[in-house]
Amino acid sequence: MKSTISILILSLVTLCTVQLKGNCCSEIQAQIVTLFSSEGPINPMGGLVQDSDGNLYGTTSYGGAELDVGSIFVVSNSGQYQVLHYFDVDDGFYPRTGLTQCTNGLLYGTTDSTIFRINAAGEFATVFTFQNTNGTGPMGDLLFAQDGNFYGTTEYSEPGSGTVFKMNPSGSLTTLAMFDDTNGAEPCGRLVQDADKNLYGVTVRGGSFGSGVIFQCTPAGHLNVLHSFRGTDGEYPSGGLLQCSNGDFYGTTSFGGEYGFGTVFKLDTNGTLTTLLSFNETNGSYPQSSLIQCHNGDLYGTTLDGGVYDWGTVFKIDTNGDLTTVVSFDGTNASSPYAGLIIANDGNLYGTTYLGGYNEAGAIYRLVTAPKITSIVPSSNTMTLTWSAFTNGNYRVDFTTNLEGSWTAIGNVTATNNVTSFTTPGQDGNQGFYRIELRP
Repeated sequence: MKSTISILILSLVTLCTVQLKGNCCSEIQAQIVTLFSSEGPINPMGGLVQDSDGNLYGTTSYGGAELDVGSIFVVSNSGQYQVLHYFDVDDGFYPRTGLTQCTNGLLYGTTDSTIFRINAAGEFATVFTFQNTNGTGPMGDLLFAQDGNFYGTTEYSEPGSGTVFKMNPSGSLTTLAMFDDTNGAEPCGRLVQDADKNLYGVTVRGGSFGSGVIFQCTPAGHLNVLHSFRGTDGEYPSGGLLQCSNGDFYGTTSFGGEYGFGTVFKLDTNGTLTTLLSFNETNGSYPQSSLIQCHNGDLYGTTLDGGVYDWGTVFKIDTNGDLTTVVSFDGTNASSPYAGLIIANDGNLYGTTYLGGYNEAGAIYRLVTAPKITSIVPSSNTMTLTWSAFTNGNYRVDFTTNLEGSWTAIGNVTATNNVTSFTTPGQDGNQGFYRIELRP
């Protein structure tokens, strides 16, 4: 048999494939992991959390056999989801945030009026119920800090305009601070904590110009405004902050900036805010979530709308403000991501979309490196293909003698690391073509 010619055809389940610049991986594709349906969990607004076995946990804002007020779910490595809990009158309604894992293995989260916990078996308990005096409408994933306590915020309070609170795993809650409009109003997004135990976050409204603030809350409960947004530098930050190793904070605003569609900003250790990027709708609009930082230093985030199809995007931005649109959702399988991304055990990024899928019930997706054939080694009557992969990725090997004809599946492989191989009998003929498909 003469030497075969190899080609690469990207996965047929790809939503969008783009070439990335810089020192990131050469090709990224978005792949649907799970599509929700109207008969189960509906419309996730929060992000995901992963356990050591690779299972993904999250919440949906709607869904339920009776009340349609939200759910908690788990998704296995194979992409199958299971409902752990449907909310009812006694539990609280409409969870809008993701889950936080405690050192005891329990998952904690919030509804419109409660803090709850749940284990992997679905055993559920309400830990705390808010009253107006200690806040209501907790908004933002809980922060589980090194002192063993949870920290979070409520969007509203009476009196005041929201709170910062501390709670131990048993449900004993202390209100640390209250907002009064001048120092911010309607805090949201997950808090971050520095080595001195100061908490940092954002409010959607309030401050000197009414467009939101970046704040610091000391361990004693004193609120300091680090920056008041004025519109031209962004309005209504809602995603929380990311603190990088140099101490600088990065985040997004949902509106404002040069074009009115939101911004990405940096606040340095001197308290100086720099607008790194103003979204212009073409590259995304109305980001709602926090950013994450990958190992190469680039930041990744999502926008609710905008992009090529105006159904939202996943973007990458470096610390100098150079932005690349990684995915433009097209509304067919997934659209409108409220939540940000997580870096999973397999090295890929995972996220949720509020809409898309069956009856616009939402989806879970991941960003993966497209499989790339790195070598083809003939030996006697066999052919060994090697390609780039990720652990537990499912790949199919196809063969054809005519690129204008049909392809024949000749093998399936589940990768055990970032490189995998497949050996097949040599194909008769003068020329053959192979492709590797990443499967759901």
